[in-house]
Amino acid sequence: MKLECEVFCAGNAVMDVLARPVDGLPAPGASQRLEEVALGPGGNGLSTAVALARLGVRVALAAPVGDDRLGEILRWSVRFAGVDDSNVITVKEARTSVSLVLVESSGERRLLHFRGANAHFSACHLNWDVVKGARVFHYASAFALPAFFPVGAKVIYICQGRLDQRQPAAHRVPAGIHGGQATKLPGTSHSFREGGAIEAWQGERAGVVEDSCPLH
Repeated sequence: MKLECEVFCAGNAVMDVLARPVDGLPAPGASQRLEEVALGPGGNGLSTAVALARLGVRVALAAPVGDDRLGEILRWSVRFAGVDDSNVITVKEARTSVSLVLVESSGERRLLHFRGANAHFSACHLNWDVVKGARVFHYASAFALPAFFPVGAKVIYICQGRLDQRQPAAHRVPAGIHGGQATKLPGTSHSFREGGAIEAWQGERAGVVEDSCPLH
């Protein structure tokens, strides 16, 4: 049976720990009272998938979690929201990514981030049978997923051909991020450059990328 979804989200999954108010850190050996501490799912990939599911969109998520309790909680939260979690992978050698979010009284935030399982997530983990059945491919937090480079550019190029060829030109909204400037890339939502490793790929100029896994 061919698996289908309206939106295929690929990106990071993070357990957020919010603490407030934190207007300063206590001296070494001292403690500080908090009014609130909250634990919840985060990460742009996961959050996008959950938000879309709550709007009634059929969505699948490809994201990494660690082989730990936090990973189980993130997976449960995705499933509870109605997201297809069959593409959420458990990275055995890593722990789940965590962000400590220190919120000031003014609302400003400071983040302490542990990358964890997100450091191991790459294009090799994408299920192309599901991707090909989607209308939209959403690729979130590229810079938080170092293993996606330089394969991420190839993912964008492949999805350009596979997902957008079915859409009328009038329905395409190509607006990207390239070297800090908005660019237009036919059939894609975003293109990324990091340290010269990622180029905006267009049409036959895509060329060949040397990578460690085949993209079918």
